[in-house]
Amino acid sequence: MSHRALPSTTFSAALRARLGISQQELGDFLGVGEAQVGHVEAGRRGYTARAQMRLHQLAELVPAEPTPEPPAAAEPPAGLTAAEAQAARARLRTCRYEARQLRYQQATWPGRTTTLGLRRHTAATLQAALRPLAADDPEAHRAREWLALLELATKRTARLVPTPGAQALLALRLHLLDAEAAALEQLLGGPPSA
Repeated sequence: MSHRALPSTTFSAALRARLGISQQELGDFLGVGEAQVGHVEAGRRGYTARAQMRLHQLAELVPAEPTPEPPAAAEPPAGLTAAEAQAARARLRTCRYEARQLRYQQATWPGRTTTLGLRRHTAATLQAALRPLAADDPEAHRAREWLALLELATKRTARLVPTPGAQALLALRLHLLDAEAAALEQLLGGPPSA
């Protein structure tokens, strides 16, 4: 039996979620490994004083942002007559399965868009905060290098955000599957003919 880990409620995990960055990216900024960030967020270890200081500096540089909310689900039908009813039920299951897959895909898009927005906001805010720091400051230099890597990763994240056309096509497919499922439910669960 596999166990799913509960989401971390640590300051580190909350800050990462707010900024839209990975454990690896946070670790790079703090000067620790991805595993160390994972251990801290799981409550098994703590950060060094230096990493803790950098964590709080990062939190102060980027103000808090709101977070999105998840979607909804569907219900099963009733019966008709022999072979036709069996074929209709099979098609209804297929429609529901495909619609669930599309809803799941659609539900991930706002999160991707939000993450991209957070990452872009984080990069812009940090860029502005780092500008006045001296060029020969080793901490500022390290932070600028980290920011450059973050900006590259953000460009990769942008490729995962669907275009408006892709969103419209998925919404159309979902609408058609829902309409077909509703018609099949009515056929299967409609009043018996007199």
